[in-house]
Amino acid sequence: LIMRTRKRFYQSRPSWALLGSSLVITIVAFALPYLPLASALGFVVLPPNLVIVLLVLTIAYGAVTELGKFFFYRQRSVVR
Repeated sequence: LIMRTRKRFYQSRPSWALLGSSLVITIVAFALPYLPLASALGFVVLPPNLVIVLLVLTIAYGAVTELGKFFFYRQRSVVR
């Protein structure tokens, strides 16, 4: 969702299909360990500390991506 536009991610709305599919995939991925088939598939529930670390890393990735886009597009506009 961040890489799809040169604007900041919150200034350009994604299509409902992209946003909806991203949300559904995220919900399913977090729900999988709690489903009855989870143990047969080898899934285990993540400890809360690990979920927090993953959330922080995801936010940091988004921030670094936005910063990278800023410098990339700024440099491209200077070259022209």
